[in-house]
Amino acid sequence: MSLVSYSSDSSSSSENSEPEDNNPPQAKRVCHRDTSTSDAPLQIPSGLLKAFGGGSERNDDPEEHGGRQRLFAHVKGNWATFVYVPCPEAFTSWITPALPSVFAYLKKRGETAGMPAARAAAFESNPSDDLHMSVSRVVPVQHHIIKPLTAELQQRCQSFDSFDIMVEKPRIYHNDNKSRSFLSLDVVHGREELKSLLRVVDDVFVDFGLPKFYEEASFHVSVGWTLGEVPFLSAKEQQELLSLLHRDNSSTVPIRVDRLVCKTGNKLHPIHFRS
Repeated sequence: MSLVSYSSDSSSSSENSEPEDNNPPQAKRVCHRDTSTSDAPLQIPSGLLKAFGGGSERNDDPEEHGGRQRLFAHVKGNWATFVYVPCPEAFTSWITPALPSVFAYLKKRGETAGMPAARAAAFESNPSDDLHMSVSRVVPVQHHIIKPLTAELQQRCQSFDSFDIMVEKPRIYHNDNKSRSFLSLDVVHGREELKSLLRVVDDVFVDFGLPKFYEEASFHVSVGWTLGEVPFLSAKEQQELLSLLHRDNSSTVPIRVDRLVCKTGNKLHPIHFRS
């Protein structure tokens, strides 16, 4: 099975929740001072530094974020942005009861493969709390670009009609730097409609100088994650996990695609369809 990279997400890794000033400092005139006075610099109270955004550099220690690593450097004035299809409550209610059994299966699989117990159990500790399907990469976007970007997405998506998709096939994905692995469910119905939608999102991103989605798009909903690179699932394992999802012979609940969401930092911008 070929490697398909998955951008860290998202949904659980929002960055830069508030805009920051990205303007370069203005040139300052040389000021001659009395050299007879002390050369010791004035000390600015730490409270003032904190209030006006000064002081120490942003702390990006992965240990403070569950071991997650940035996929791009933090730059003042940039917001982490991506576009996705939100999963309805009916789908979440269908899949949530099955996840403990699914995660227990993956824990046993990891222990059998010799993974440390804590890492093998990490899927259970890190369920996705905001189920969605990405149709763009997570990219840094400057604050002044957000409004025209979302407006253009709305204009080009308002001609779409709502449609249903089905996700079911279990699969393991890795993010771009393979620092995290995700248990996901692949789309098994509605791929052509999603491809049409993706072409529109890609075109808008390119117009704003942003990268397209992955060349070989693989539409999926991630339901849990763990640190490191977890081996892909075999066909037998995929079938066994599928049986756990249908533990009581319940049918897969479809996902109604009637809008997109553009998430910038912690702000959500709905992109509505025609119907």
